[in-house]
Amino acid sequence: RTPFIMALDFALSKVECSRNHMDNLESNLSYIKKAIYALRIEHEPIGSVKLKHVRLILDWLSKHKKNWSDNQFNVFRKALSRFFTVLEEYELVITNFAQKITKKKLPEKFRQILTDAEAKKIYDLLYQKHYSFWRFMMIFFQSGSRIAELMRLQVKDVDLDNREFKVTVFKGKQAREDLRAITQEAFPFWQRLLLKSCSPEDYVFSAGLLPGKDPINPKQITRRWYVHIKK
Repeated sequence: RTPFIMALDFALSKVECSRNHMDNLESNLSYIKKAIYALRIEHEPIGSVKLKHVRLILDWLSKHKKNWSDNQFNVFRKALSRFFTVLEEYELVITNFAQKITKKKLPEKFRQILTDAEAKKIYDLLYQKHYSFWRFMMIFFQSGSRIAELMRLQVKDVDLDNREFKVTVFKGKQAREDLRAITQEAFPFWQRLLLKSCSPEDYVFSAGLLPGKDPINPKQITRRWYVHIKK
């Protein structure tokens, strides 16, 4: 007769994913708990939780969480589904109720394409005023990798002699290692970045987007882009 709240904490502890994804799930769960307490179902035995309880949680969040949107609805539905998948595997619930709730249909996002003049302006601005960020962007665009994958990259994963690097790719609970080529255009940037003496255990992109002991959150890249370009 595990209480609802304790069951969700247990589910979170069993999820296998990247650190960034785990941070998001922990944040999602903190809001889900607020809804559960507000609905006074925190002591409901997990075996008695039904589809209506999951729906009530989403309904409460839609009324009380700031900046709520259809996209937020889908994000929290997905988080609940992730937790209920674990609970179903451990036979604490009979089914994944969150999956029975219909996702919100979202409008397709219009992506603005930069003109050549706009692209050159951004290129020049970053090169002149934010060189380390400019260098990262040059590497990123030629890497065929996601920002989160590059943030996990360590010096030992880069082989300049063979012009390749190894990334860890997460797909759900599964993780695999992929080899990616360092293109001829990007090679000088990798070379200069790793020119300084650094430990094989260092992260390639740490503070200041230079090699260092501590990884940085991938969201910092989005934040830098917003501060230096979009703003």
